Amino acid sequence: MKLFGILIFVCIFTQCASVKLNDDLPFSIKKASYTIVNNTVYNSNLIIEFTSDEIVDFKKVYFQDKIMNPIIEHKMDKKYIIAHHNSSINQDKKDFVLNADSQKEYGNTAPKINKKSPFNLNDNEAIISYKIADKIYTYKIKNISKKTN
Repeated sequence: MKLFGILIFVCIFTQCASVKLNDDLPFSIKKASYTIVNNTVYNSNLIIEFTSDEIVDFKKVYFQDKIMNPIIEHKMDKKYIIAHHNSSINQDKKDFVLNADSQKEYGNTAPKINKKSPFNLNDNEAIISYKIADKIYTYKIKNISKKTN
């Protein structure tokens, strides 16, 4: 019985751990670029121009160790996937009550921890996940050009 349980456990986790990149795409990437602005706020903007004859439901963009939600924009008969990451040192900065009496600290919220990308990517690579007919696929974009602001 233990052997059966172990086999089921191994089968489940090997299926989940094997994310396969898809090369048969329902869309075509024309060009991709990103900009980084680094002053008091760290901004990362990824812009991907694509063409597609069918509707594609883009789910996530994994870029520079971040997970971002894509936004589809249409400008001048072109389609773009826009992924924006904004983090600030002062973002969500709240006062915490620190007291020897732990009852007075009630109401403090735990800090929000950003999720890291599960993929090991170079700075000029991104992975897009998209959904077609209840199945999620991924595609890796290489050699993304960096633009200065």
